[in-house]
Amino acid sequence: MGDQGVLGVNVGREEEEDEFCSCCGDENEEAWKETEEAVVGGLKDELDEFSVKMFFKGLSMAGFENPSSGFSGIGVVMERSPGLPAIRVQKKLDFYAEESVVDYLALLDGLLEAVRKKIRRVYAFTDSELLHDQVSIFSL
Repeated sequence: MGDQGVLGVNVGREEEEDEFCSCCGDENEEAWKETEEAVVGGLKDELDEFSVKMFFKGLSMAGFENPSSGFSGIGVVMERSPGLPAIRVQKKLDFYAEESVVDYLALLDGLLEAVRKKIRRVYAFTDSELLHDQVSIFSL
């Protein structure tokens, strides 16, 4: 999957699960956990009710006969301080988009959900080098 990046974002609905299965599932959990530990270290102890670690991913599968059609979806998991349940966002999109676009949509949906839940600090993790590089340029 490549290296993941971390973005520190300050941001100031009821959970809704569609039939779409999250692309942030168990299959790559070890890769996420290794990067999470290396980058953030003891952050879990510092999380409070107003901060989260957000893992997000967009997924696109092009159609066989027509590469401009297919399926797209997003998955977001936000871990909170111990004792508070995780926040999950899963959506099957009604349109096909390139994976880089769907990754941005996952990030935006995750941030929107964080605002709705009155989260003030988001540590966002992605495996998209392109997205990480583009967003990090504005964090300097």
